[in-house]
Amino acid sequence: MAGECRANPPKSGYPSFALMPPSFFDADFRYVETLGPDERTLVEDLKRIPLNDCLMFSTGGQFWLRFMNENNSRLTEAHNDYTLSRVRAFGDVNYSDRVRLFGEFIWADSFGKTCPRPRST
Repeated sequence: MAGECRANPPKSGYPSFALMPPSFFDADFRYVETLGPDERTLVEDLKRIPLNDCLMFSTGGQFWLRFMNENNSRLTEAHNDYTLSRVRAFGDVNYSDRVRLFGEFIWADSFGKTCPRPRST
């Protein structure tokens, strides 16, 4: 609520800053098990999902979209507008907190570049 001072920052499995350079392998969402179903956010509902008595599944990721507007692009007089995008997704399966199968995927691309490529010499 607005105007209330918290004793501690809100719990999160991610670092307390926007960038996540290390792998999602290091994200720790064990605190989600202590929350009731009504206390969880949409992101927390995707973490530590019990599949049976021994298996637990987690998923998540990031999506970034950035519009670029460059004047005198690449040391030329060209004007260049384009979009950068990046998707990072992960899946994590734990067997009794003893065996872990983790996979992470990253995809990045740029769209709409108008600046010509430099000539090779």
